Amino acid sequence: MKSLPPRILLVEPEGGGHHFVPHGALLLRALRSVGVDAALMTTRTARAHPALTELESMVGAPCELWDMPEIPGFGGGSVFHLAWAQFRYWRAVRAGFRRQRRSRAPDLCILLGLDSVDRAIAALGNPFGRTPFVGLTIQTKHHWPEFGIGPGGRNASLNRATFDRVLARRDCLGIATIDQTLVEYQLRHGRAAHKLRHVPDPGEVVRKIPRDQARADMVMPVDAPVILVYGGLDDRKNVGPLLRAAAAAASAPTVVLAGVVDDEVYALAYSPEWQALEAAGRLRIENGFVTLEREARLFAAADVAWVGYRADFNGHSAVIPQAASVGVPVLGRRGGLIGTTIEAHELGLTLDPLDSARVSAAIDELAMARRDGRYAQALARFAASRSHLAYGAAWLAALADWHEPIRAQIANSPTRT
Repeated sequence: MKSLPPRILLVEPEGGGHHFVPHGALLLRALRSVGVDAALMTTRTARAHPALTELESMVGAPCELWDMPEIPGFGGGSVFHLAWAQFRYWRAVRAGFRRQRRSRAPDLCILLGLDSVDRAIAALGNPFGRTPFVGLTIQTKHHWPEFGIGPGGRNASLNRATFDRVLARRDCLGIATIDQTLVEYQLRHGRAAHKLRHVPDPGEVVRKIPRDQARADMVMPVDAPVILVYGGLDDRKNVGPLLRAAAAAASAPTVVLAGVVDDEVYALAYSPEWQALEAAGRLRIENGFVTLEREARLFAAADVAWVGYRADFNGHSAVIPQAASVGVPVLGRRGGLIGTTIEAHELGLTLDPLDSARVSAAIDELAMARRDGRYAQALARFAASRSHLAYGAAWLAALADWHEPIRAQIANSPTRT
């Protein structure tokens, strides 16, 4: 009698952000490509989010969905409030898992939002009972000071201890991280370092569209340089300093703000640079959820991608590999993981975003860089290492190391993602 393939449950209660698309979608696609039976547990709010349609489109088929309770929001950023939020997340995951009445339970659960529940797991244990789990961390930062990336966050010592405690659990088979320096840190200092694996932060535009075609589709002039600011648009993105520099740049660029625009950004509408750019037809705003098809056109039309975050943000940006996948140079803040990545791979320019004159000069310097192919080879190399294919392959390699049934399934599968 032929044995059944492994059954895996992915857990992600939020429809927005990167966890549904691309992280969840690409992992589901990779698992299905080798014949693993995979389902997604999420909330009704997430099921109603347009990202679910994008997820299923990327996977290539409808997904088996499990319901879990909504997780109420919380007010305040104190240690107490953050701990309470973690407990509510843990409780919702446990309740959702327990309420299922399935003929066949999952062999393994994967928490795509481990950062939202890791401290609760360290204190309260496995929300899946006896079922082993794996997690994906995106926000772990207690190791950053050792690598000169930035501060290690509040309560770095406590966060380090809870991370080690979760990783060392027998029912935690492993943790995937998008930060290679965390793997290096754990090898130097941590316990159970063999259970920590790097997966690249995926960023790839799903359809490659010629620049001129994208400009025509979006009714934009072909010759004017376009700076794209993409994703969740809030004060962290330093939109104000960019607008000041763009208004003064000799190349007269158009700035495109695409994504969910926060009130902090709309407050800039009263600034002289916003009004000057708007009056000249050089400011374009696309507020709301961006489909994969629209995303492809936005990046195809761009000449520069802006990742000039505030000085207190030192994490990754998925915009960098997305831009690289279509040959768009990036302009970002010096320092942190963003600056380190841009400089190490020669993907564009880094600077102080608050130095308006320097930003204006950099915009002018990059205005023709995409069309000249100045960074093309470096961008292509970097894009290949952060592609959807590379992400899926890294996850399958990690899961094969951690979970024998998946290892056997991959070995017997004729295809891989």
